[in-house]
Amino acid sequence: MTVTYEAISSTTLGSNQATVTIGTGGTIPQTYTDLVLVVNPAINTGNDNLRIRVGNGSVDSGSNYSWTALTGNGTRALSDRASNQTSILSDYDGYMQTTLGNNAKIIHFQNYSNTTTFKTILSRSSNAPVGTDALVNTWRSTAAINIMTLFVSGGVANFITGSTFSLYGIKAE
Repeated sequence: MTVTYEAISSTTLGSNQATVTIGTGGTIPQTYTDLVLVVNPAINTGNDNLRIRVGNGSVDSGSNYSWTALTGNGTRALSDRASNQTSILSDYDGYMQTTLGNNAKIIHFQNYSNTTTFKTILSRSSNAPVGTDALVNTWRSTAAINIMTLFVSGGVANFITGSTFSLYGIKAE
């Protein structure tokens, strides 16, 4: 079996934005086994986390998400978890800051088009001067994912010009 990554979409921000939506109107194709989102963001103020809402046709903002984090910052390691959240948490110590190039996130959406199981989302994040993370999220829905919106956790900061968001489909052949 050959596994192939195919580019679905790529966005580089030309101006600051509060949110980034991928698959507007439910346009993420359902022809892959998994999705991989690669994000290289920075924000215009402070330090904060990248959050994601997914859905089918429209994003789900209900309390249907949960996460478990394993994280470290060079002086300590810890685990944490939360249930009944209103979005996916993609980072913990690997949070976003104001400098482009310090932060990288790789987020895997497993079996995103399956309509019989809840969705598992795995993310890895690193922030060179701060810390690294591995998180597992669950979206408690059997709907296929065909849209996602990314935003900054606190709702105060914006993604800055030059932040990149690239979505790939994994096709098993």
